[in-house]
Amino acid sequence: MTLLKTIKGKGKGALDVKDFPVVRSTLPCIFNDLPLGIKIGSVVELDLDDLIMSEDSLLAPLDLEVSNYVRAFSSFELFEQQFFLFYLEGRYSLNESILQVTIDEEGEIQQKIFVEYSEDPLEDEEEWIGDGGYIGALTFTVEEDIEFQRSWGGEGEDVDPYLVEETIYRTNYGENLVVDKQLMLYHRDIGEGIEHLLVTADDYKGETHIRIYNGIDTSIVVI
Repeated sequence: MTLLKTIKGKGKGALDVKDFPVVRSTLPCIFNDLPLGIKIGSVVELDLDDLIMSEDSLLAPLDLEVSNYVRAFSSFELFEQQFFLFYLEGRYSLNESILQVTIDEEGEIQQKIFVEYSEDPLEDEEEWIGDGGYIGALTFTVEEDIEFQRSWGGEGEDVDPYLVEETIYRTNYGENLVVDKQLMLYHRDIGEGIEHLLVTADDYKGETHIRIYNGIDTSIVVI
């Protein structure tokens, strides 16, 4: 399936975690068991060695810094795994970045770092999330000739995107908002490793936005 257009920038009414206020509170922190010891406000240091090696092969350069502030996080279950999405903010980075941490039934942890490639209000629901839509197609092609293979849903025909209720926590004291998220993961071999493409349709307060993130596998240090 070919992506017909890529529109950069934030659409009107788009959910942007960078707009979340920094909230101070004397209440006790209720998130003491997040993976890797991460909390909202933690500084996450990324290992960018793999990024440096593969940057010329990526769909788009990943606008990342070594040290990043955890602005918000969410958690949901999918494929009998626990997914954590940590929304990061660097000092100079312009695009939204997400650290995805997954934990399987055996406790094995995997980490991927994604940077927002494009964001656009949903204009044609059938084109994107309907039967045979972009999200869930066996392949996903960007910029006319860069093809990604579907990572989830097997190797058969088109499938529906996966639907989760994403609760995004903005503070360590439980303040949150809820987003209905439809998503699919794609990948391609870039020689030095694998580039991932996360495609989502996020419904927040009745308005849906399509977001595309490209990223790589990574490791982190939490300060």
